[in-house]
Order: sequence, then C-alpha cells, then structure tokens
Amino acid sequence: MLLYFETYGGWSEPVMRLFRRMQDKVRNKLTQRQYENEVSWSTSTWLALQAQRLSVAVHIASTWESGRSRQRCSSLGCGGEAPSSNEEGAATT
Repeated sequence: MLLYFETYGGWSEPVMRLFRRMQDKVRNKLTQRQYENEVSWSTSTWLALQAQRLSVAVHIASTWESGRSRQRCSSLGCGGEAPSSNEEGAATT
C-alpha cells in the first residue's frame, strides 16, 4: 500500500482510510499521558494530535532531504553556487 503525503498538508486516500480506522479504534480520545504531556490548544482530539505529529515528521524529513540534495548538488557543481553572506548577514553575489 502506497501512503502518499504532500509537504503542504495533503494526504492520499489510503492515508485517510488508515487514520479513520485508527481514530475509530481509539474513539478519537487521547490517553491520559498524551493529554498531560503532548496536548496543545490545537490538539484536543487524538486525530488532531496525530495529524500535527505527522505533519512535523513530514516537514522534518522533507527539509532534511532538501538539504541533503543541495549538499550533493554543491559537491557536484550543478546549478551554480549558493548565495553567501557577509559578516552582517546580508546576501552577497
């Protein structure tokens, strides 16, 4: 089964089905530990908490892969030099 995630928050239908099944299994309720240690004002349900956690994981993985790709490209000399900055932090060419 292919689980597809977009970096801007989109989930494929198989992901939605999986999350609905899990949500039903836990009755969309947080455990006491989750409620005490992980809940913020925006995550009052199990589904909201898991969606937030998944979003963070996808963004971290995407950023890591982007940085890794850029590093590979820099070492191969493709696409030109990345802009550098002077001591004050202003971009230089």
